[in-house]
Amino acid sequence: MEGLGLEGRWIAVMGSGQVEPGHPVYRLAEACGRVLAEAGWGVVTGGYFGVMEAASRAARAAGGRVASIPCREFRRDRIHPYADTVLWTDRYEDRIRTLCEVAHGYWVLPGGIGTMAELFYTWSMAQLRYPRHKPVILVGPQWPAILEGWRQHLLIPEGDWRYIQWATDPTEALTLLERHLRDASGDSFG
Repeated sequence: MEGLGLEGRWIAVMGSGQVEPGHPVYRLAEACGRVLAEAGWGVVTGGYFGVMEAASRAARAAGGRVASIPCREFRRDRIHPYADTVLWTDRYEDRIRTLCEVAHGYWVLPGGIGTMAELFYTWSMAQLRYPRHKPVILVGPQWPAILEGWRQHLLIPEGDWRYIQWATDPTEALTLLERHLRDASGDSFG
C-alpha cells in the first residue's frame, strides 16, 4: 500500500506470539511464510515472535518481502529481525487497522485473545464490504472444531459464515486465496 510505504501484494499472517520453534503452530506459520513468498506475496505481521516471527523468517528465507507492524502500547522493545519494513503504531487499535489496510487478505492461525481480536475485526470488515471483501482464511487443522463450537454457541447469522474460509494447510490456503481473487475479477480490494 503506497500511502504506508508498502507496494505490491501483501497477506497478513496472524496468530499466537507465544509459540516457540518446533511447536506445530510455529511450523505451520513457517510453511505459510514460505508458500506465500514462493507465490510472490509479501508477508505482513505484527512484528513480534511466535507465528509472526516464523512466517516472516520463512518468507525472508524464500526470497520474499516482509513487513512488521508493531505497537508502542505493548511496551515491548524487541521485535523479530526479519522485516524489510517496520511501521510502528502507537495504539493496538491502530495496529489492527493498519494490518487490515495494507493486506490484500488475511491468513489466521491459532492464537490467543489478540489473534481473536484480529480475526473478528477482519471478519466484520468482510461482512461490511461484501461482496468486495478481502479474503479471511483460517489455516490449520484446529479450526473445524472451533468453528463448530461457535456455530453451536454464538449467535452468528448463517449468512455471515460465507465471509471466512478454512484451509488445512498453506497450499490449500493459497488455492482459496487465488480463487477468491480470481472470482472477484482481480480488482483491488478496499
